[in-house]
Amino acid sequence: AHMRQANYRGSIDVTEDGFQCEQWDAEWVKEFANLYFGDEWESIYTDFGLEGNYCRNSEPEMYDRAWCFIAGGSLEDFEVGYCNVPNCCLE
Repeated sequence: AHMRQANYRGSIDVTEDGFQCEQWDAEWVKEFANLYFGDEWESIYTDFGLEGNYCRNSEPEMYDRAWCFIAGGSLEDFEVGYCNVPNCCLE
């Protein structure tokens, strides 16, 4: 099983619709994460390899494949986009 792509560590950084992914360490993403995950965020960040703006699936119980935050740049205005990560390329 590929764990719903939770183990994906490649460098795809656009969604399947062609949107550029936001940086995982963008200020507003951190705010969002702190709101939802509090202290857990740091270990999620590390465990799921959230680096740069690469597609990841840090919440496999919620999302069924790799995704990233897109657009907005604020807590009121953002979306999540799925990425076109081929299952061939997962460990």
